[in-house]
Amino acid sequence: MNFGLRLCILVLATHSLFAGHLYSQVPDECNFELDCTGVLNQHADQVGIWVNTNSDRLDASYIDALKRLKIRSLRYGWQFGLFDPQDLSSQIHSPRDAKAQGYLADDKGRMNENFGPEGVSRILNEIDATGFAVLNTDGINYIGNEDPRISSMNRDARIAAYAKSATEWASWAKSNRFQYFEIGNENDLTGKNDQTGGVAPWTAAEYAKVARSYLDQIKRVSPAAKCGINGGLLDAQNSKEWFAGIVAADPQLANDLDFVVAHKYEFWLDQNVWQAHADWEFGRLGTDYRQTHATYFPKLPIHVTELGSWKPGENTPHYRAVLATEMLGNIRMDMAVQHALFWPTRWSTEGGVLQQSSNDLTGMGLGLTAYTRFAEPTMFANQVNGSIRCFASKGKTASTVWLINHSNSLQRANVLMKNSERNLTAGNALWRLESPTGTPMANDTVLREHGSVDVRQNANDARFSVDTPACSVTIIHFDT
Repeated sequence: MNFGLRLCILVLATHSLFAGHLYSQVPDECNFELDCTGVLNQHADQVGIWVNTNSDRLDASYIDALKRLKIRSLRYGWQFGLFDPQDLSSQIHSPRDAKAQGYLADDKGRMNENFGPEGVSRILNEIDATGFAVLNTDGINYIGNEDPRISSMNRDARIAAYAKSATEWASWAKSNRFQYFEIGNENDLTGKNDQTGGVAPWTAAEYAKVARSYLDQIKRVSPAAKCGINGGLLDAQNSKEWFAGIVAADPQLANDLDFVVAHKYEFWLDQNVWQAHADWEFGRLGTDYRQTHATYFPKLPIHVTELGSWKPGENTPHYRAVLATEMLGNIRMDMAVQHALFWPTRWSTEGGVLQQSSNDLTGMGLGLTAYTRFAEPTMFANQVNGSIRCFASKGKTASTVWLINHSNSLQRANVLMKNSERNLTAGNALWRLESPTGTPMANDTVLREHGSVDVRQNANDARFSVDTPACSVTIIHFDT
């Protein structure tokens, strides 16, 4: 192993620029000036996924993939049924509304899940990660997910059943690596329940009462548990009113809770839209949500427990690999964010981080590893110039710069790193994660080493230039 300074460049690239003329073209140039002393966000990086998609398996290959991806947390949606401490190995069997979320269920409305809580706990132990449990609340009516054992109960009895289930969850989970408890899921999106035919009379004030009950009972049995409230999809106009209603009903919640939850999707995002708007902040918290958080919960960290892009029918794993990397970098632009968990089923035909027919990473999995492999605790830059986005992180012994090329052509990035705390001119290696077929639909990207690049340093300022292929991510990793 080389213990000297090392520069690694990772590129997710398309084939047309690798056909013998990658550096024979004269590319457009984009200039970036990064201040290494800056701080956008600072924490031990936490990236996770929602577990139990149809491609997840309780076997060595899947667990090894999560280790390689450095997945630090798993989100498990127990909001679809009551917790049964006597049957922890079973799948979830509560009914689903196929019209609302058929992509998650079979033709009988049963969840496409492969293992129960004990299986999730086993994976958490194997990969040394933390568990998120999503607890059932009455607000889940909006997608028709009530457990048949309680669907006929009156409102008070249902809430009591949910609270008992949550308490049992917390009691079991405190020794099984589940630390975070989301009290419900997207609770502000109440509406018609196709299972019962009713409309849930769910308000922010009522949800505040349930959140208080869950919080107090969970803390009683598991004081170390972390509890958070869920609701307010990012960029939704009703986020402010929803959270304002919660605080008005129970002002102390803002002090007693441990975190708040946000979700972020780019439902409209296809490759053409993405390439035309390099200045758009894919994955970043919306302005409305950031202001609401600052107003009502300024001391609470934010966990983005669903992050993804969903363009139905679009099969572009290479493009999504690039997008996944960028979304993680953009989420880290916000100081309050501590976790970001991808929702794999929202990535078109991929359905997870691992291909079902092989042990290869999907496009989303490749995008995650392009970020998690090199992420450092402090994010210190995120800029756009022309068709390239540049973001950077640093730690005690390493720094990383990512360059995302949105265009269909070769681009040259000239980077000045000001106030560097270390010498960046030692040996380096150039790596490319490249697709031999070179189209957005390809899922044959491989990681290869390709020579080296020059770094010039004067005092604490270092300069380097990198040619970035079309629709690509280039990663420069300085490692001492």
